[in-house]
Amino acid sequence: MVGGPTQETDGGGDANTASVQAFPDVTQNVRVRFDQHRALDAIERRLATDPLRTGGIVEVTEAVRFADLDSGKEASLLRLGLLVDGLARLLGDGGVALYPVADRGLLSDTELTSNERMVLRRWSDDGLLEILPAGAPALARAGEVSALTGQPVLTRAQIRGYALRPTPGGGGAVQLVPVGPGPAPVPEQALRVLTRMWRCPVSDCPSFGRPGTGQSPPQLAQGVPTCPRHGERLTDAGARPPVVALVVRVGGLVRQRFAVAAGSPVVVGRAPDQRGAVALGPMLDEEARTWVSRKHVALELRPDGVYATDMSTNGTVVVGPEGRGRMPAGQARRLGEREILELTDGVEVARAGTATGTTEATAPGSVMTDAPTIAIRMPRNGR
Repeated sequence: MVGGPTQETDGGGDANTASVQAFPDVTQNVRVRFDQHRALDAIERRLATDPLRTGGIVEVTEAVRFADLDSGKEASLLRLGLLVDGLARLLGDGGVALYPVADRGLLSDTELTSNERMVLRRWSDDGLLEILPAGAPALARAGEVSALTGQPVLTRAQIRGYALRPTPGGGGAVQLVPVGPGPAPVPEQALRVLTRMWRCPVSDCPSFGRPGTGQSPPQLAQGVPTCPRHGERLTDAGARPPVVALVVRVGGLVRQRFAVAAGSPVVVGRAPDQRGAVALGPMLDEEARTWVSRKHVALELRPDGVYATDMSTNGTVVVGPEGRGRMPAGQARRLGEREILELTDGVEVARAGTATGTTEATAPGSVMTDAPTIAIRMPRNGR
């Protein structure tokens, strides 16, 4: 595992130096907790229960107990980060998220720290973690989501569907090895279910009670769409608006996934201020920031496809099978299935799965950069 406790330096103040020397263990523990918070925050940004953002499903209780992945303590929430990194390396996608599933018993698992349990509850409340009733077969639910979405389950258990087996790799990394059959065709009944919006009778249900186009796949209990969190039968709220998944690539590496839904245009730029916009500023180097406009391109989904409108100062180039061409400013242009929008050299917007227009991709960054190694390996009972 990469990363470690932050090494603080003395700024010259005698009082600060004295406090560090007088309480070295306390200071180190504070740094470890701070680094752990930062690592968990980074992992949180790569969790979702909307399959448009995810590339794999994980049963969280199993994942946090993969102790041989890092030779650490019995249970650690940081191991989710190892799986995020492994999936990103496998797919070459630095923005891919995990779809986490767990039963409610994990929220009171005493092998996890109180802070980890608090984080899990927050993820559940925010809809980033699908929590099932206590004792519910979470791995079976992960397999159902896999069957409905065509995405693999990250597990060592024997399952009938599409799976990736986590194994220890070099330098603390985790490799994901495909096992069993690949993704199977989604049944016709499931496809029909996924084209509808569903609502749970439990008010403010994190999975099926909030507005938006992103939604978890329903649980099909004897063919009836059901809320996996509450076990309640879902009501049909109408047709799901058409949605297209897009990605931002920087230097050939996917840095962010986002969706464009019918009736909800999305602005992409250095620092757009619209709700739901995609801000590229933190992903860009100094030179790229000078070329990418604050509001660079607007994307909207129409009945016949995705349309892009150049809003920039320096222009946008369309790269496709027929070659390269500059977009006319202020005019909407239909984006072909295999076409890429080049905002500047190495900064691209395209449909998810479209081949990169750049020649070389860098390795995805790790969400574990700030993870404290000593927070993983912890002796029990003083041994």
